[in-house]
Amino acid sequence: MKQQITSLNEEIKRKEEYLRNAYKKFGRTFENFVPFTKNFSKEDKENFKFLGQPIDGIIFGKFGITFVEIKTGKSELTENQQRVKDLIQQGKVNFWEVRY
Repeated sequence: MKQQITSLNEEIKRKEEYLRNAYKKFGRTFENFVPFTKNFSKEDKENFKFLGQPIDGIIFGKFGITFVEIKTGKSELTENQQRVKDLIQQGKVNFWEVRY
């Protein structure tokens, strides 16, 4: 009986991990289509540049630059994304021109 319970618990853990991975894949795929939804204005759609990591993208608007992180469901910012958000909000953003 104990062995059956252990086996069932292991199976549950495998299924939970499978679902977590599936949700992550769905989220990464969904992120690519969000700029084409009604939540984005025509100007934002035209000026959105997809990055992927650690922030999903940037909108280079006429009057400012907006960093965009797309989330689905109850997902939250990762530790790295929160750090980037904090740095942006603190004004610790630079422009680096590299010439060759």
